[in-house]
Amino acid sequence: ISFKIISNDSAGNIANFTNGNRSFNITLDGSAPSVTLTLDKSRIETQQSIKATCSANDTSPVSFTITLKKPSGATVVKTPLDGKATFSALDTGEAGSYSIDCKGEDKVKLATTKTVEFSSYYAGDDAVSI
Repeated sequence: ISFKIISNDSAGNIANFTNGNRSFNITLDGSAPSVTLTLDKSRIETQQSIKATCSANDTSPVSFTITLKKPSGATVVKTPLDGKATFSALDTGEAGSYSIDCKGEDKVKLATTKTVEFSSYYAGDDAVSI
């Protein structure tokens, strides 16, 4: 493909823009990124840390939004550039079932979300009686 763009400004100046008959690549992105989400643990004691790792495969750069949903319904949102987020302390301070969502969004705003669940317990509640 060769192109030439000619533009005029209000003062009558003319500028020619061309690619000089050189080739270039055009990528059409009609697919949402393929997203993978993993946790380093599936069960933790309250206020302990859990690490979420999100990765994506796409033709354009992907941004990540990682959302922790607590048993109470409250959320904690992180937007790491590398797709890795650690939640601890007050983030994981409630006992119960949690979910972590990773939304991978590419440059043309196509997105995919993956969800993983884990549970948290109070230290005394996990004791086994004999």
